[in-house]
Amino acid sequence: MNRTQEKVKNQSEAAAKLAALPIANRHAAGIDVGDRTHWVCVEATPDRSILIREFPAHTPGLHQMVEWLQFCGVTTIAIEATGVYGHVLFLTLLEAGFHVVMTSAKFARQIQGRPKTDKLDCQWLQRLHRHGLLPAVFQPDDLTQTLRISLSTACSIVRLPKIFCSKLFDASIASTSRTPANMT
Repeated sequence: MNRTQEKVKNQSEAAAKLAALPIANRHAAGIDVGDRTHWVCVEATPDRSILIREFPAHTPGLHQMVEWLQFCGVTTIAIEATGVYGHVLFLTLLEAGFHVVMTSAKFARQIQGRPKTDKLDCQWLQRLHRHGLLPAVFQPDDLTQTLRISLSTACSIVRLPKIFCSKLFDASIASTSRTPANMT
């Protein structure tokens, strides 16, 4: 047996072990978050259509996603987000009444059998979430989030005059160094 065949066999065995685990979250979905699009996987659809869909990351796309998830009867969602793109999606899903688990990509990568394509990441997340294998990462509550935004804004306001003065000083040095000697 060559290395490729052995790797496929190991992945198949790991996937079979995962499928044999008890179900912890019925009606679960998995979302792989991107900067332009989000890939979403559900367990089943009422009209037996495709289980994996791609939605644009802009606001109308998020609303389409919420409508589709509600249509599919989803109650809990796992989101894999490594950047800021997942925060708006997280809040949108919470407002729509879903139970949302934000997880780190490193948790999903630790479990054997994971597919290596971006499109199938959402399916892998859905499977792991269905069996309760994804821990949530910290998400601040509304008060903490408001405090973080306020502090960030205050720090920016304090830094701006310093940056402005520094640029003015640099500009004045640059303008005096270009002044001809006979004009001073």
